[in-house]
Amino acid sequence: MDLAYVEGRAPVEQLYAAADEYLAFYLANPEYFRMLAFPAEPGSYAAGQELADRLADSVDEQNRRMVDAIKRGIKAGTIRKVNAQEMAIVLWSSWNGIISLGWRQDRLQRTPRQLKRLLRAATDAFARGLLVEPD
Repeated sequence: MDLAYVEGRAPVEQLYAAADEYLAFYLANPEYFRMLAFPAEPGSYAAGQELADRLADSVDEQNRRMVDAIKRGIKAGTIRKVNAQEMAIVLWSSWNGIISLGWRQDRLQRTPRQLKRLLRAATDAFARGLLVEPD
């Protein structure tokens, strides 16, 4: 995800890049993606809860980066005033749902290429909803 948030890239462009990086992460690490996006019940052992907490911390870290990008866009006047935290959660959870189509074992399964297009469409709809309307 580091490649998404490079300096000099506009906040909305960072969101598009983050979607691309998230898909690349899934394709390279499908089982780890599942652990992050759809964690199992941690169980009653302390080690299970510690692992669940570390995974949640990792997700929180990435979502904070989206929050920061949205806030930078708000400050720059390119993104309308919204609750950046909620918007990051909406975008992240929609990406999880789209990417999960990749592991379906029926006619609803999508190829990596289709997932990329769907992520782009979702991010585009989301980003256009955030943009300030020109006067």
